[in-house]
Amino acid sequence: MSNTDPWYVRLRRDTATQWALKNPILLLDEVGLETDTRKFKIGNGITPWQLLPYGTLSGPSGLLVFISQDTENRLRYGADGGLYVPELTVVWVARYIFAQHYNFFFESIIMSLETSLSSLITAIGTDIKTILAAQGNLTNLTTTERTNLVGAVNEIKVSLSSLEGQIAGATNINDTGAASSTTETYSIYKILDLITAAQTAVKSDILGSAPAALDTLQELAQALDANPSFATDIAAGLALRVRVDAAQSFDSSQQTQGRSNIGAASASDLATLITDLGNVTADLTALYTAAKQ
Repeated sequence: MSNTDPWYVRLRRDTATQWALKNPILLLDEVGLETDTRKFKIGNGITPWQLLPYGTLSGPSGLLVFISQDTENRLRYGADGGLYVPELTVVWVARYIFAQHYNFFFESIIMSLETSLSSLITAIGTDIKTILAAQGNLTNLTTTERTNLVGAVNEIKVSLSSLEGQIAGATNINDTGAASSTTETYSIYKILDLITAAQTAVKSDILGSAPAALDTLQELAQALDANPSFATDIAAGLALRVRVDAAQSFDSSQQTQGRSNIGAASASDLATLITDLGNVTADLTALYTAAKQ
């Protein structure tokens, strides 16, 4: 074969599925082509097919290029077998460069954010402290529930609902017609008025028309304590009062004082009057008739 004669390099060929199933070890610098993906791998005489990296062609001269398996490598194979840099990688690279360039700017933002968050947390803590102070110590509640404020309020609501039911079924208040009713009663004000009236009536029955200074048992007791002979004095005073149910004996001065008090005449005064009047029992009609004849 002369230098002018064409020559060919024949590659090992198979589909990607078959390559994966067979998983052969290519010889050193031996090329294996996936006929359906147009990707290829170059052997090293040691590594099985599935562990070999893909290669690609680059440049007008058809330079073989291999993709580094380094973890920091950002190049990837596209669906058509070409190389590309993923968008996410580009975005983060740009952000990194931007952050390095504007490091002070970001630090200022972070510091400002830290200050804002600190102020917010302080305000929230202050509000919570105020709420807890207004709420008080739940253990001091007299309800059965003392660990949850909502539970305690609901417990009170149940009690109030029960009380409302009892009130709804209670006796009605009627200040005008409840005296003889079994389903109605007087109001507390009406009851107090009736008690006051009964007290006055009992007091009147006991004391009668006693003067204001002696119209209570306390006043009577004080009077008795102040005058040990109070009862004797009262009895003596009553003995000097004119009776209509029994005979009494008064001396002349007492009789004179009594007649003077009521404007009455004595027995001697009446006798003198009768003497002065003459015969007051004469039949005046008979005398008139006799004189007329």
